[in-house]
Amino acid sequence: MEQRAGLNGAGAGASSAFTFRNTLVFSALFFANLVLSTRAAMFLHEALGHAATALLLGGDVLGVQVSLFGGGRVHALLPDAGEAARFAYAHSGMLVNAVSGLAALALFRARRVSVRAGLFACLFASVSILGALFYFIVGAYHGQGDPATWAAAGPLGNSGIPCWYRFLWIPLLGLAPYAGQECARAYLMVQERLFPAASSFSRLKISLAGILPALLLYTALCAGLDQELFVVNAASLAHGQAVAEKRMEAVRTMARWHPDWGFEKVTETVDKLPVKVPRRFPLLPPLVVLTVLGGCAALAGPYAETRRAPPGFREALAALGLAVCVVGVLWVCGTLVPFFGGK
Repeated sequence: MEQRAGLNGAGAGASSAFTFRNTLVFSALFFANLVLSTRAAMFLHEALGHAATALLLGGDVLGVQVSLFGGGRVHALLPDAGEAARFAYAHSGMLVNAVSGLAALALFRARRVSVRAGLFACLFASVSILGALFYFIVGAYHGQGDPATWAAAGPLGNSGIPCWYRFLWIPLLGLAPYAGQECARAYLMVQERLFPAASSFSRLKISLAGILPALLLYTALCAGLDQELFVVNAASLAHGQAVAEKRMEAVRTMARWHPDWGFEKVTETVDKLPVKVPRRFPLLPPLVVLTVLGGCAALAGPYAETRRAPPGFREALAALGLAVCVVGVLWVCGTLVPFFGGK
């Protein structure tokens, strides 16, 4: 007798597991672990990265700020330090994310863990590795954020960045497809244990059904709560800085032309003048495309033929409850997490 493919084109082995109920539960579990992994990665970026480095440099850390769904910030008082110390402080967060993400990925592959632990591990590794890579590439390209502030010498920003550093994002851009492939492979190792698929196209449809609702909900929460994501805002920040620099240049020129005018009149006149600054080509969309293409390459497999029952409602509710508690603590604390160790 001919055996028909399972639901939505999945293999016959997945037909009994890949149901609407199981997919909904898995999507809820994915969303909860996405919240937990992003908050953990952000806290490590700020606390174990910037805050710890500030203390090592002799500074005073007042607190670590972690937003509900977006980025974070360290409130620290740094001593007057040289360029090497500023370089270390600026890159410490990205370095911690890269190292912790690679460590989580290595442990995930070396040890056989439960599906819930494996899902958190692969998401934490993906968020940490891709987050550090995206942050550096986009920041260095637009001259914003941590990749730019360490060498700031001008009145408004990054005029002190060495020329060689400004183009360091180019070779790193080639790592995006490989990073996307490895992170996707780690996730698919978890998915295959729950919903084994007979083909790459089946794996893709199962992935979209389980991941897409969670990603859309996370994106909606970020937009609805005005959560700032640096890689999304870097292009507009760079353009705003370029406009401000253009206006300051116009103020200096106007002051030379009219030395009898006061500063208030000069700035008022300049503010009325149109300032046109061309926008630089946004690098984020092609970076995302390269990463996604690399992730699609992982769909081909092969993957070990192991099977586990899909997660139940209790497992998903427990993860959602933990995620709600973490977000609730950040909400009550005003996203400011006290950091003990300052002077």
